[in-house]
Amino acid sequence: MVSKDVIQSESRCKARRFFVITSVAEPFQNAATLLSTDARNLGLQSTIIDVTALREHHLLLGGRFETTLFYFLTNSPEIPSIVPGLLLNGHTVINAQFYGLALSKPRVQCLLRARGWRVPDMIYPASASQLTHPDFTQRLSFPLFVKSVRHFHFTHEVRTAQALADTIESISVADEFYVEAAVNSKDTELRRFYVVGDAVHDSAGIVRDSALCHYASSLGRVLGLDVYSLEAFVGSAPPVCIDVNPASALYVSAQARARLCERALA
Repeated sequence: MVSKDVIQSESRCKARRFFVITSVAEPFQNAATLLSTDARNLGLQSTIIDVTALREHHLLLGGRFETTLFYFLTNSPEIPSIVPGLLLNGHTVINAQFYGLALSKPRVQCLLRARGWRVPDMIYPASASQLTHPDFTQRLSFPLFVKSVRHFHFTHEVRTAQALADTIESISVADEFYVEAAVNSKDTELRRFYVVGDAVHDSAGIVRDSALCHYASSLGRVLGLDVYSLEAFVGSAPPVCIDVNPASALYVSAQARARLCERALA
């Protein structure tokens, strides 16, 4: 983590920089270190900064760096209010268009569905309390997934009406959530893809299947994403996307991380 003094001293000179923005509230510190190390191996000056420090230390927003690329390895709700200032000062922000939309997870799924992409069905009760009412829950098919509206906050699988009621009771009143139906995964495989521009990777390397590459890269363009990961059930039918992460650590794909770091060299 970088201190205020380091930020101030490094901001006195122009440099080619790659900033990885994290949050102490999320467990991505090891991934940030790996990404920052990869950037240094390419000759970049790379620093990990907490999202709160980025907001507080305005020296970073003053356009003092020759080439500055910001990558948010956090799903902090503060991001949409920070990005405009970075762009105004001439910096480059990965996924800036997406952050301008300020989309929560359920809004991402709704937008994809509206554009013709297959996503899991959502459960729409009149109120949260209805999710514990027998007249409503007896019409539900289990399992269901109770998910935070924030990316990578929580996901709970529930298999009975009682488990659904207990899960809802355990969630803090400050946490918004939604309920999603399970996907019929028969004859499908759950795949995770890491996308950087038009290049699509998985844990084995670059994906060669042209149909899957087109699927994964074009899905991101609908959302204004350039670097992200997604999970989808893939089979003979069109894939079903169950998650899109705009703050992917690209942890298992060294090739995807290298492509991201190369953005600062362009």
